[in-house]
Amino acid sequence: AAILLKQAIELGLDTFHVHLESGNVHLAQNEWREAQAEYAKCMSLNPANPIPAFNYGLALRRMGAQCKSFETATEVLPAASGRESHGCNYQ
Repeated sequence: AAILLKQAIELGLDTFHVHLESGNVHLAQNEWREAQAEYAKCMSLNPANPIPAFNYGLALRRMGAQCKSFETATEVLPAASGRESHGCNYQ
């Protein structure tokens, strides 16, 4: 599936859904950085959609960046902005 999605992007299907599925494939294969890049592209294509933001945070968390994943969630998901930072210092 990863090869077909990469080929689709190379052929010009540079769409939100193609990048989202590509990110999901990378996430399932524990390829965190590749997943992160795909979700970042999704967020640039459709910033209002919370799914890639959540998955981006999940990839960061799997890489051990819990503070950064929470920061991403609070930036993207307004409902999370009122929660505590769990001891993370963003300054």
